[in-house]
Amino acid sequence: MDELSVDPGRPSAATQLIALLLVSRSGEDAAPEARKLSMHDRDLVLAALYRHLYGDQIESVVRCRGCGTLVEASFSLAALIAHRVPDYSAGRPDGAGGFVTTTGLSFRVPTVADREEAAALPPADALDQLVKRCLGRSGTTQEICELQERLDEVAPLLDLDVAVSCPHCGRRDDVRFSIGRFTIEALARESRLLPLEIHRLAVAYGWPFDQIVALDRSLRRSLLRCVEAERNARRRA
Repeated sequence: MDELSVDPGRPSAATQLIALLLVSRSGEDAAPEARKLSMHDRDLVLAALYRHLYGDQIESVVRCRGCGTLVEASFSLAALIAHRVPDYSAGRPDGAGGFVTTTGLSFRVPTVADREEAAALPPADALDQLVKRCLGRSGTTQEICELQERLDEVAPLLDLDVAVSCPHCGRRDDVRFSIGRFTIEALARESRLLPLEIHRLAVAYGWPFDQIVALDRSLRRSLLRCVEAERNARRRA
């Protein structure tokens, strides 16, 4: 039951989740493999997981910075992914997993391990380490700027500002969306409901805790809907 296994407070919670999914397939520790993913691929995996669990629509509520009204923000995850397709027009793959730009700058895309290790450092040191990992050396200011631009083209992340317009005052704000944070927060909300779900299934079927938590999520949810439907029918009778 991955909702109980992932610690939403950990910076590496999204990687932990992917590793758990890989373990369920292979039976082995998949954390090293999960950390080898590029950040771009990690985001696509999390997006596919979110769509499988909760559907394509991303919905959230944010407070307008102009009038303070709560505004509903909603968009299609599939549409966002289609908008963030890699663009290789500013260079070419080098045949060794890297990329060479039209200006001759050679780099590789950062992995999950690169980002997580850099995140433990102060911001200035983190950027320096990521540049060294991507370029294999330190970079000039111009090279770092080009690297950042090219990375957003060849390996775009689902971690970006999304425009939200307030229907009351008309103010337009940019709200940060991160598929990693959004997916983990959705699972965290779901985990808070698990004790009640487990209790209702235990009462309805007389099953022990271990048997219930071992159920596949979709089967558990289907059984819970049956229990709720029967309870509602009895209330109406």
